[in-house]
Parts: sequence; C-alpha cells; structure tokens
Amino acid sequence: QNDNNVGIAAALNRGLRDAQAAGYAWAVTVDQASEPVEGFAEAMLASVRALKTCRLLLGANYVDVHRRRLAHHVGSQGSAPVRRTTLITSGMLLPVAFALAIDGFREDFFIDSVDHEFCLRAADHSAGVFVTREPLMRHAIGAPVAGVRWARALSSAHPALRKYFIARNALWTVRLHAYRHPLWSSRQLARIIAEAVGILLFETGRFTKIGAFLRGIRDGVMEDVRRAR
Repeated sequence: QNDNNVGIAAALNRGLRDAQAAGYAWAVTVDQASEPVEGFAEAMLASVRALKTCRLLLGANYVDVHRRRLAHHVGSQGSAPVRRTTLITSGMLLPVAFALAIDGFREDFFIDSVDHEFCLRAADHSAGVFVTREPLMRHAIGAPVAGVRWARALSSAHPALRKYFIARNALWTVRLHAYRHPLWSSRQLARIIAEAVGILLFETGRFTKIGAFLRGIRDGVMEDVRRAR
C-alpha cells in the first residue's frame, strides 16, 4: 500500500524489498488485468527447474483477451521454455536478490516499458530471459477496441496519460539499449509509428491523445534518460 501513486516501478521495487526482508528467494509480478490458470506456480517452478539456472527471468505465456490470440507463438516442439528478448511485467518470475542487485525497476519510467527496460538490463547482466510454451494466464492489455482486426492490432485504447509514457519510455529504452539490442530497438520504433496510426484511425479522443503522444516523443528525445534516479 502506497499513500500516493508512485508508479508501477516504485511499487514493484518496494515489493521486492519487502520480499527480500521476509526471506523470499523468488517473486512473481502480477497485475489486476491477469488471471492465472490453476497450477500457475507449480508450472512456473517446474520450468525453472528444467532450465537449471537461477539467473533468469521467466515469463508466463498468455492469451491476450482483447486480441483473442496467444501472445507468444513458440511452436509445439518440446516443453522447455524458449528465449525472449523482453517480457511483460505480469506473470514474470524473477530472483529477488538478483533483481535488486541490478537496481530493480527504473522508477523514473513510472509506467510503460518498465518491464522491457528491466529485461534488457537483466540480459546485460548475463540473465537468461524465457517464456513458457504453454499459456498460464489470461491477460488484458489496454481496453477492448471494436472494429476490424487491424483496429485491435494497432490500438491499445489507453488514456492520454498512458500515451505520453508509451512514447517517452519506448524512446528512452531504445536510447539506453539500442547498441546491444538493435533488432529489438528497431521494432520499438516501428511500435511507436503503429501506436500513432492506431490513435489517429481507431481511437476516441484522438486529438488529446496524439498531443500527449507527441509530448512523449519530444521528452523521449530531449530529456536526459541517463540521469540518476
């Protein structure tokens, strides 16, 4: 419980510190938009044992409720988790001591790309990043968007404030990690373009949202992302 809205990153870091103080070696980060399947914890721990390493981040594959599809199509060969570049926050199993040793989640991000930046930084510290093959939860990203399939693919229907952070933090993450993760970074730039198209074509309140999005792009380019927390 926080007295003020300190952002998801600060809240996650507080949870990690509390977990460490209580003597827990592992934590799972989950948000209100997720519904884990029965046996979630057992399946995640079985995957960790199969990987035979503790320096890892393990994400739960999931069914995207609004887009009505599996988030990660990883094939049906074998049962071992597969490597990913980044994971979403919800459904991520992580070693508490390692997460805190690399300074946890970036609190100046507040929300959006908090998870992606953390995964890239963990990989730079030699952690493996994996996702389960089987879906272990249902998860809703953004709000449902009516219309054709392209509308659901391009639009997340987040409010204007989230549009600001989506743009700013995606650019911050690219600036921090492009030199080690160029392919992922190029996809993030494409994501920014797709998000702008989705706002203009499919979302309500598009003028307010595109204004916030453009301010996010400005601050993502101009602000000093390497400043201290």
